Amino acid sequence: KVFEEHKDSIVIGSDTIVVADNKVLGKPKDRSDAINMLHMLNNKTHMVITGVCIIDDEKCECFANVSKVTFDKMSDEEISSYVDTKEPMDKAGAYAIQGMAAKFIERIDGDYYSIMGLPLHDVYKILQKFNCLWYSNSVADIVSMVKRIHGKDLFPVQFWVSAPFYYMRRNTQEVEEITLEKW
Repeated sequence: KVFEEHKDSIVIGSDTIVVADNKVLGKPKDRSDAINMLHMLNNKTHMVITGVCIIDDEKCECFANVSKVTFDKMSDEEISSYVDTKEPMDKAGAYAIQGMAAKFIERIDGDYYSIMGLPLHDVYKILQKFNCLWYSNSVADIVSMVKRIHGKDLFPVQFWVSAPFYYMRRNTQEVEEITLEKW
């Protein structure tokens, strides 16, 4: 529906899931659920899968990027304190790698930006195929575009949590977020 209303645009949709012990972890329902999720991830490696679809009036490219994240051992007190910050409450898997949970991450195998919710390098390469010429030769331009939308210095967690779509008008620098409410 977003593309039908914005035919002169390139539409990017993205969403991320966390998979631990063959279970998909969504957003925690409450504090107890967040604590349980973090215990599942504690001192283990899990997968983070980000799916992306980019479409315009001529092409559609979809792909999934898989990364692995290993958490160090966290004490019950560390988990509880982290959950008390409320940061995990709207995050798949109950953590934000770019937030306060970063101190618990022992290792990542894969694309850091994909774990955050948008594999920037892959998106940049596909945007080149779409002749999205207003970008320079820098992945930082994509980050700047998303920062401009959200007015934040950190990459927006809500980009992958609520899975909005973005569209860009051709040959301009106009970018608009299509939230689920508008969708």
